[in-house]
Amino acid sequence: MQPLAVLCRNLLPAPWFASAFSPGMVLPCHVFVHPLHSAALVWLAGAFGFTIDRVADALIGLSCIAIAATLASFLMTYREGLPFRWPLIAVTICTTAAGLACLLSAAVIHDLHPRLVAETPLVVAILAVVCACVLPFLLPFLISKSRELESANLATQKTEARFLAAAQSTEAAFFLLEALRAPDGLIEDFLFTYINPNAEKIIAKRSNEVLGARLTRILPIDPDGNLFRQFRLVVLTGKPLIHEFALRPNEPDGPWMRHQVTKLDDGIAITASDITDRKHAELNLVENDKHDLLTGLPSRRLLEDRIEQAIVRADRYRNKVAVFLINLDGFERINESHGRKFGDDLILSVATRLRAAIRATDTIIRLGGDEFVIVMPDMRLEIDVRHTAATLVAFLREPIILGGKTLRISCSLGASIYPDSAVTVEDLLIGADVALCRAKMQGKNQYALYVRPAEPASNSDAASDDSDEDDSDDSEIEQCAD
Repeated sequence: MQPLAVLCRNLLPAPWFASAFSPGMVLPCHVFVHPLHSAALVWLAGAFGFTIDRVADALIGLSCIAIAATLASFLMTYREGLPFRWPLIAVTICTTAAGLACLLSAAVIHDLHPRLVAETPLVVAILAVVCACVLPFLLPFLISKSRELESANLATQKTEARFLAAAQSTEAAFFLLEALRAPDGLIEDFLFTYINPNAEKIIAKRSNEVLGARLTRILPIDPDGNLFRQFRLVVLTGKPLIHEFALRPNEPDGPWMRHQVTKLDDGIAITASDITDRKHAELNLVENDKHDLLTGLPSRRLLEDRIEQAIVRADRYRNKVAVFLINLDGFERINESHGRKFGDDLILSVATRLRAAIRATDTIIRLGGDEFVIVMPDMRLEIDVRHTAATLVAFLREPIILGGKTLRISCSLGASIYPDSAVTVEDLLIGADVALCRAKMQGKNQYALYVRPAEPASNSDAASDDSDEDDSDDSEIEQCAD
């Protein structure tokens, strides 16, 4: 160490060097200390029985270890995106090695390992030169990057704070879940990492009970079910998922939820909203579209479906289907003279009477205004259709009491039969309409039966009386007055 001390003495001011010695000590070198500190070092060496150079080596070694620890901490803190990462690791290793070499030099006994003691200063000097050459170039970049990372962390913290504020105040339930993977990499479950207060209300559990717990243990979700597979696909593909479902499917008026699931790192973010009111409104709208608002009867949208079902049943059991088209006589005049509210009450009363006149397997549909259609499956004979038509006309002729007034009304009815009159839904309705027109032309308050033309090219309709002469090749509409 003598040459190194001489070199330092020639390069640096003399006051920073002092000859440290005490009686009985061997002082092989000059120590690089401040004059005020030389006495303290001499006392420290004398107190523990060490030479000054060993104390100096120990202090230098501890300093190098402290510097290496600082660099290692920096590397551990900023693992990603750090420039010159590997050179910095090399400097850390060199500094650590220099520190260990100094500590080793201070710890070993000079007399037992003279060669090791002699070579240690050279190793320390080489490592120190390497660190001194590299650090001036790395430190500016490290400081700049450290500031950038600190700014980025601060921005991230602000963003997280804004996110938490938004998540806490939103009306929707919000969940963050991290994928739990099996050793083979397959997602076997999800772990809750965050839930907001509304999420606590939905699952009826507090956040401290949920965070870190498995999704399948907190919510009734089957790991082998379709919903869990969709969650897994969101993580694998990154494609968002929107899912609407009833929480209690067996309850028609039960609550509905809407899930929007998006990928977040190696997990998912779920936004759950209560859409019960909207879903019930949609279902009511669909239901209203299929049913008449005034009477609650099926509307025109269900007409073709009900006739088709009756035709399928007739083909299976070799029966007939009767389609009755009913129109109230003089309803417009009643509506104008008594008001629309009175007319609505009349329609409601007529619908009630028609319900009472038909079987449970029959369907009554309101087309609109004062027009109704009745579909009757399982009719055996044509005479049964005639009898039912006459009964309906007579049933509606009975007096109706509305608002303290007794009202007598009548109806005209047209009937068609599958497969006698027609074989398609459209032809059955057309036939019933033609028969209804014939009934009105003959004086109303009666029914008429449409008979399919024997010759398809004929456009004329022939009327028949109440005799049984139904073998005519011309189109016939049979009518019966009461």
